[in-house]
This record gives sequence, structure tokens and C-alpha cells, in this order.
Amino acid sequence: MASSRRCPRVKQNYTYDGLDRLATRNSAPFTYAGLEKEPATD
Repeated sequence: MASSRRCPRVKQNYTYDGLDRLATRNSAPFTYAGLEKEPATD
């Protein structure tokens, strides 16, 4: 017999910088090395 459980939906909030790169996810900042497209930290 299968059981089910309800999980609240996780809502993610994103902001972007002037170069259209991800700047924050749920208030956690991303940093970049210069003009690189890939984040140096996440």
C-alpha cells in the first residue's frame, strides 16, 4: 500500500545583476570573478 505525504511547495526568489547574471537566490549572494558568466561562489 502506497502512502502519500504533502510537501509544501518550495518557492525560490532570484535577482539578477546588470549583466543578467544570477545575483542572489533567496537572499544568498553569488559572486563572480570579473566578467565571468559562471559564479565563483554560490
